[in-house]
Amino acid sequence: STNVAATPAAIDFLAEMSDGDARRALCGLEIAVLSLAANQKTLDLPDAEESIQKKAIRYDNLGDNHYDAASALIKSVR
Repeated sequence: STNVAATPAAIDFLAEMSDGDARRALCGLEIAVLSLAANQKTLDLPDAEESIQKKAIRYDNLGDNHYDAASALIKSVR
C-alpha cells in the first residue's frame, strides 16, 4: 500500500480532464502515483498533468475537422 497525498490542484485537474469518466480519473490517478519517485509522498499538479492522456484529435463531423481527420487517416494508411 502506498500513502500519497494529492494537492487540491492535482485532484481538480484529474477531475476536469476526465470529462466525467470516473475510470479515466482513477486510471490517471493510479498512473500518477505509480510514476512518483520512491521517496515522493505528494502528488502535485505537474505529476497529474503528465499522468493523463489528452485527446489526440478533436472530431467535429460538421466542420473542417471532419475532412482533416479523414485526410490524416488516409495519409497514415499509405
